[in-house]
Amino acid sequence: HVTIVQMDISGFTALSSELSAMELLDFVNSIFTSIDSAADCIGKVWKVETIGDCYKAVLGGPNPCDDPTYRGVILAHTIIDIVTTLSETCDVALDVRVGVHVGSITAAMVGVELPRYMIYGPDVEITSQLESSADTGTVALSREAVAALARDLGEEWEHVVAKTVEEEDGSLVEVLQSVSEAETALRMEAGRAKLERLGVFMSALFNCNSLVREDVASV
Repeated sequence: HVTIVQMDISGFTALSSELSAMELLDFVNSIFTSIDSAADCIGKVWKVETIGDCYKAVLGGPNPCDDPTYRGVILAHTIIDIVTTLSETCDVALDVRVGVHVGSITAAMVGVELPRYMIYGPDVEITSQLESSADTGTVALSREAVAALARDLGEEWEHVVAKTVEEEDGSLVEVLQSVSEAETALRMEAGRAKLERLGVFMSALFNCNSLVREDVASV
């Protein structure tokens, strides 16, 4: 099993009509470059792809570790912090949602021209549904992710709230959301003991503003 993380930015389409193509590219590059820096600090993150404003990554699997779900949840909250920071710095209206799930995937190279390494399976779709059902600024967790998180930490993750969502067919499902800030999670003693490199990610996060060009920040 692996931990799957998927992020989507809310408000991106509207932003596309407000910025020039170059300004939009610079802004998106600032977001994903900052996420890549944070992922490198967290470690064991395999970036699957970015499509437009969507980011997808896997922890465990090709980069095995003892605590992939905890790293995945930290990554998810870090993504929210990054997007929020850049949004406020550039004075643009953006929100972000993230889904985290634990399950099985099938991975393969697809295509001949500009081939892409893709992941497939029902658990990939579940992660996508979790992301779309999350409130903005929160991380939606599957029950499998919550259970794996407890195993990684050796204790229950305290920062989970439940909400009820109505599906298209009218059925009601419960969604678990992690609302803890990444910095709070970093201070947890269990996390500090397990993820020694995570502390340096905060400097990457707070330095990410330097990646934004002045002409974008002035929009």
